[in-house]
Amino acid sequence: MIACIQTIPERLWHAEEQVREIVFPARPSGIEPVIYIDKAKVGPFKAFIETLREVPSGDRYRLHMQDDITYCDDFADYLPEVERIMRADDIPLLSLFAPRRKHMVEQNAKGKRIGTFPNFLWMQCVVMSPWLVEKLLERADSYTDRHDDVYVSSVLYYYYKTAKVHLPSLVQHDITIPSSMKHANNDKRTSPLFDKDFVKKWKAGTLTQNQ
Repeated sequence: MIACIQTIPERLWHAEEQVREIVFPARPSGIEPVIYIDKAKVGPFKAFIETLREVPSGDRYRLHMQDDITYCDDFADYLPEVERIMRADDIPLLSLFAPRRKHMVEQNAKGKRIGTFPNFLWMQCVVMSPWLVEKLLERADSYTDRHDDVYVSSVLYYYYKTAKVHLPSLVQHDITIPSSMKHANNDKRTSPLFDKDFVKKWKAGTLTQNQ
């Protein structure tokens, strides 16, 4: 798996912290980390496509992250399981961030491990299949909007595919970092389903059966 963090110069310091958390735990993670710096500040969509072109992932699954998230403990240890789930269920995109939506809360309360997005997508932290990355690159030149999440959703819709979300949330949106898109930083942009200890419980085998 390749892990790419999309950042801007002012927030490079935080992207570097994210890389250290993924790559330098005391366990080998088998993940290639890359930081892509949008120096020209071309915007979310163009910068997203540039990360795909300039940091190719080939036949590997691709972890794409924005630069304003924090991880659950032992996050990197769970990434091979994420890839296993995606391969087994033919999931083109799995979000590891669960937005603050009633639909998500209800699915999580029912013990669902993999939920669905009804009609929206957040790009804070997603894993994409090689197939999806290929299709995103193929159709990018015909897209004129500025939003990466809308673009990815449109490509999935075109191919009759759906994005999935991991429950609970494995990352949290760090609202102490000012938004580069001038969004208001408040609790509405965080996940109420973030479980800092999820991976530890998974490794210990203490999760309930329906999880």
